[in-house]
Amino acid sequence: AARRAEVRKFRAAVATVAVAVGCVMGRAILGGTVEQFQLPIGDWSAQMVIMQSLMVLLYTLVFTLLLSIPLWYFFLGEKEGR
Repeated sequence: AARRAEVRKFRAAVATVAVAVGCVMGRAILGGTVEQFQLPIGDWSAQMVIMQSLMVLLYTLVFTLLLSIPLWYFFLGEKEGR
């Protein structure tokens, strides 16, 4: 039962990290594209929207996986006394 609670906490922490990373990546990638091309998002082509969204998704996934390694160790790693 204690292990199940630790897994639940780990999943909640990973979800929180994913949302935070998604916000940061979205702001950086989409905001950077708007600033670089001086083109509001409303004027983007469908291909550009899809490409930028996939970049945000990919970077969010990669950074979430990397940042979940220490979370895994903290929540699910070996505990003294087990």
